[in-house]
Amino acid sequence: MVITFAEPLTSLVFRRIIRELEPTTFAKGLTNRQPMQMLSVNLNPTAPQVQQTVANGMQFQKLSVVRVNEDAVANKAVEELIVDPNQIVYRNMNYSRWDNISGLYWDMNAEAITSVLDNVPIRAIRLEYLDRFLFDGDPDQASAKGVIKQGSEVVTPHIFHLNDLWHSHTGKLEKTDGENRRLFQVNIDMIDMVGPDSIPKRSIALVSAVEDRFAGGGLEGGTVSSLRATFDDLHKQVKELFKSVVDDGMLAAVGLEND
Repeated sequence: MVITFAEPLTSLVFRRIIRELEPTTFAKGLTNRQPMQMLSVNLNPTAPQVQQTVANGMQFQKLSVVRVNEDAVANKAVEELIVDPNQIVYRNMNYSRWDNISGLYWDMNAEAITSVLDNVPIRAIRLEYLDRFLFDGDPDQASAKGVIKQGSEVVTPHIFHLNDLWHSHTGKLEKTDGENRRLFQVNIDMIDMVGPDSIPKRSIALVSAVEDRFAGGGLEGGTVSSLRATFDDLHKQVKELFKSVVDDGMLAAVGLEND
C-alpha cells in the first residue's frame, strides 16, 4: 500500500508524523524502528569511497524468526511501514484477508495520514500484490500452462511455449475523472529461487497492481475515509485483475473461483 505525496513534507510535519506513528506501530507489533539507510558513493578517482549514511526517512518493522537454510534461522521482517517526506509505504508479508489488513493499516496510520492530508496533496495511491507459484520437480519442465491464463489480454503469449526463464510485463492507463488516470499493471516473471533447503526451485512471481494517479497539483481535500474507500476499490480492481491473469484451475485451487 503506497501513498505518494504531491510535494515533500516539511521537516516539522515529518517529525510530527513520526511521533504520531511511534505508539500506534508499537501497539501493532512493529517494535523494530530505525532511520532509513542509503549508500553514498564518492567518485573521486584518487580516493573512491562507498559509505552508509542516514536518509531522511523512518522504518518500522515487525520481525519474526524464519528459516533461511537447513542449518540456520534469522530474524526477518514480516511487516514494515516506511515513511519519508515523499511517501508512506506499507508491506505485509503474512497477508491473510483484506478486511484484516485494511483494519490493521488504518488503526496504525489514520492519525498520521490525517496530518499528511492537512499539509500536502496526494499524487498517487497504489495497491500491489505479489503472488508466487513454486514448481516441484525438474525446473526444465516448469511451464506457465496451468498457472497463467492463456488468452489473457494482459499476458504476452510467447511465455506458454517456453520452459526457460521469461518475463511478461504489461500495463495500461485508463481515464477516471477529468485528467486523473488509473494504472493497471501486471508483471510476471519465471525465475529461479533458492529455498531453505538450498535447492533451486523454479517459480512464477506475479505482481498485480492498480494505481490512481492524480493530475495537476494532486488530490486535495482528501480524508482518511475517502482514502480508505479508494484502497477498498483498488483491492476489488486488483482482485479482478488477478482473476483475469491466473488459470481457472489455479483459481479454484486457491479458492477464488467463486469469491
